[in-house]
Amino acid sequence: MHEPDQKPAAVPYRALFEGGKAASAFEQLRQTRQQVDSILQVVVGDDGVLVQDFSGRIAYANGPAATMLGAATPEQLLRMPRDQLLATLVIRDEEGNDHSGELPGTSVLQGAGTSERTLQFISAARGERWVRVRTSAMRDDQGLIVSSVTVLRDVTDARRTADFRENLLGIASHDLRGPLSAIAMGAAGIARRSETLDPVVAKLVLLIQSSADKAVRMVHDLLDLAQARLGGGIPVSLREIDAGALLASIVDELSAIHPERDIVIRSTPARTVHWDPDRISQVVANLVANAVTYGDADRPVTVAMLEAQEQVAITVHNHGPEIGAEQIERMFQPFVRGSQVGRHQRSVGLGLYIVKEIVAAHGGTVSVASAREAGTRFTVHLPTKPNPG
Repeated sequence: MHEPDQKPAAVPYRALFEGGKAASAFEQLRQTRQQVDSILQVVVGDDGVLVQDFSGRIAYANGPAATMLGAATPEQLLRMPRDQLLATLVIRDEEGNDHSGELPGTSVLQGAGTSERTLQFISAARGERWVRVRTSAMRDDQGLIVSSVTVLRDVTDARRTADFRENLLGIASHDLRGPLSAIAMGAAGIARRSETLDPVVAKLVLLIQSSADKAVRMVHDLLDLAQARLGGGIPVSLREIDAGALLASIVDELSAIHPERDIVIRSTPARTVHWDPDRISQVVANLVANAVTYGDADRPVTVAMLEAQEQVAITVHNHGPEIGAEQIERMFQPFVRGSQVGRHQRSVGLGLYIVKEIVAAHGGTVSVASAREAGTRFTVHLPTKPNPG
């Protein structure tokens, strides 16, 4: 006769802890978790680390990751159902598109590949935070995705600082340009009647005119900086011109502006190019002003133009102190100024940055070479025709 299946006897809950095996396993697990956290603290610092398994469930999170996602602790985040978490968290990208329905690593689990982007996290606990997110897939021996690892870096403070600086530059520049231009125009008008003025007054008018012109140039530089940072680059208006004639006229004007210095031009071959003449004038003027400021006052500043196939090279050379390699590496960054002259001679340090941006807008490059005996030479390479696309 067939005996009915019998259920195994129930094991008392307390029996699971006999011999301390479960407690020991739990303690080992806790220690392993602490070791992992300690290692990650060294490797990623204050960055968050979030691991999702193949189903999208959160398998691991360190303290910073939990905080960025609006949880008090990693344990709270792990206990929280995913739907509940997503219901309390708004996620948007930099274009304002909503991604609130998924955690950052979900797309990688679906085969999207490694991704890096900046997202806006909004939660009741943390408010608004901007987070730089980088997600990678973890695969098994057969190449199948088994989990995703996401590193989260809070960039809120850096972003707010950058936004404030750029907005301040744009607003201040626009508000200052009008009155400064009026002062410069008024001083120029008075200066044209200098023969009827008292000599002391005439000298003061020239000082006002010179200072106003300098301030206007600084404002224009700030506007260009704001345009380059906020507008995706300095705009140029290309048209067909004679490069040699343009360079000759630029040097003539600069010689009049700097009568105390010898500015010579070595070569101006006629060559038809497609450039923005105003912007190229700005490039050469900035490079020559730099050479005049930092070069040997007793030796000439030399401007030259050379042709090479579909490119034209403009060089500005001066003799003077050698520029160190460390300074050359950062001299085209904004707000970097030379150190060889007094503070009263220096600008805000935007000239070379703007040179780089204008040249880049033309599809060209700018470089510098400096040595004690040979002097300093800036070289601008510009295509004669607009680059395709």
